[in-house]
Amino acid sequence: MVSCGRGLYFREENTDSGIKNILRRLSYYKVERVVMEATGRYEFALAEACYARGLPVVIAKPISVRRYAGAIDQLAKTDKIDAQLIAEYAAVLKLKPTPQKSKIFIIIKDLLARRRQVT
Repeated sequence: MVSCGRGLYFREENTDSGIKNILRRLSYYKVERVVMEATGRYEFALAEACYARGLPVVIAKPISVRRYAGAIDQLAKTDKIDAQLIAEYAAVLKLKPTPQKSKIFIIIKDLLARRRQVT
């Protein structure tokens, strides 16, 4: 679920075509930053596509978002509520963009994660 921060929401799959649709829709707006929650490496494809377009990316830690939700007494959890919550979290805290990771760094992190899974 994607929130444009103006009460607009849309849903796209985390696929190449879904990411292209997200970027196409975002091109209609003046984007301050694209904020996404870290989701076990599933966020990397969208983040890389945003970096390639020159968009500032913020990858938020899930625990920080959950703590923010608890602080504002938002305990319900749906895709739409999560999208709105992440947008609000980023707007209130004025999160700084996450630096782009090198391809080698990402490969090494992926290999280490896989090694942990196997051992």
